Amino acid sequence: MKKTLLVSFLLALFGPNVLARSSSNLAVHVISETQDSTRVAKAVSARIDSTARYTIVDSKSLLSLDIMCFEIEKIISNATQGMDGYVCYNSVVFRPPQLAPFDSMLGTQQIIAGKFADIVERIFNKFVSETSDEKLELARYEITQRVAYFCGDPVHKSVCEQTKR
Repeated sequence: MKKTLLVSFLLALFGPNVLARSSSNLAVHVISETQDSTRVAKAVSARIDSTARYTIVDSKSLLSLDIMCFEIEKIISNATQGMDGYVCYNSVVFRPPQLAPFDSMLGTQQIIAGKFADIVERIFNKFVSETSDEKLELARYEITQRVAYFCGDPVHKSVCEQTKR
């Protein structure tokens, strides 16, 4: 009963903004920290920004794409001898502002390797796949459930009651 009331309360409070379908244009912040990562990130950003669904922004936003890449030739080991291209890791994080500081990592994290154009296309395709309306809806639901679980704990009662006011 308490959990049902709590979920109902959260849906009433956040429902119109959090559980609605995503807008037609989603803000994306692309993060890269190394020179190699920046080269790949710029190409992926241009690819993402060329769509009608996404807009690249320079600050924290609803979606963050973190890209970490290295040129394979810069990695000195027996495993990479004779190879060229990039090895990259990327992750997508969903941060609905109404439920901050809660967020959700979308999809699976994996290391990929290949030529520059192949890497850019694979990161772009993975990003688009992981940010479909259905997957964002599921992520919103999961975050809402985490908030409900958090607020259901008597230890956090005072914090959660402040949001009612």
